[in-house]
Amino acid sequence: MIIALIIVGALLLLFVLSHFFVTYIIFSKFFKRKNNDIIKEFAYKNLDEEQTDYLDTAIKELQTHDHQEVSITSYDNKKLVGDYYPSTSDKLIIFFHGFQADTYMSFGVQAEHFLKNNYHIILIDERSHHRSGGKYIGYGYFEHHDVLSWIEYASKLDGINEISCYGISMGGTSIAIASEYIKNSKVKHLIVEDAYANLEKLADDIAETQHIPFWIFKSVLALYIRFVAKIKKGVDTSEALKHNKIHTIFVRSEKDSIVSLKFFNDNYNNCASKKDKIFVPNAKHAWGVIVGKENFLNELDKKIGE
Repeated sequence: MIIALIIVGALLLLFVLSHFFVTYIIFSKFFKRKNNDIIKEFAYKNLDEEQTDYLDTAIKELQTHDHQEVSITSYDNKKLVGDYYPSTSDKLIIFFHGFQADTYMSFGVQAEHFLKNNYHIILIDERSHHRSGGKYIGYGYFEHHDVLSWIEYASKLDGINEISCYGISMGGTSIAIASEYIKNSKVKHLIVEDAYANLEKLADDIAETQHIPFWIFKSVLALYIRFVAKIKKGVDTSEALKHNKIHTIFVRSEKDSIVSLKFFNDNYNNCASKKDKIFVPNAKHAWGVIVGKENFLNELDKKIGE
């Protein structure tokens, strides 16, 4: 009897310890900031040699232009950092990258393209990424406040009369959630690429489409949302876009296996403002420009100019 109790107790202890260990691994992987070198190394694994050369060439060319580091203070007193590339027109684009992504790897090609077309450029490091402050990632919840803060900063730069915001994945979600709160009349275009609805819906969708056992992740997610991030229930891109008044371009990578097509359709269909869509054939998640190249950039120029 005593031996049986000892065995049961040991098994229960093992279960608790293993659950704690798995919880810690999940929390560290999905919700805490990562070293930027690790982020870059992971991203390059998704590109072939030609795509890597295409991206690297654009980044190197971009960084030869005059630029300066700029920073703002977030609504919750975090230092947020970006790089500002001045130009000669009155137009500016702010770029918002995704979860565990690098701003230059995400937007080096696009930024170089728009800079050559005389746009001012701000490439930002999202909170809890690279140079910006913060411990935890909000998957668009914290970050949509930061979108509004960067817009305010950009609108005060000398000679800027037209602002566009371009976000990929979490960056796109942040812009979409922020859309109902953007009142600054200088903001004329939003570009939302491969965006999901919110953290909970993204997690549910990935579990369903990838056939992942979800009960452990769901428990960690619930704890994170309620006690760590304190994310407000009901914050959702498709709901926010119902109140959007700014021209929005929705971009969909055809072979995106992370953010499903239903999010793209929901966001597009619920958007109340003038809207356009761009599909990028054969592109994986967040790599539309790497696959679409000049065809994609030309289509983007056309939509912005309409």
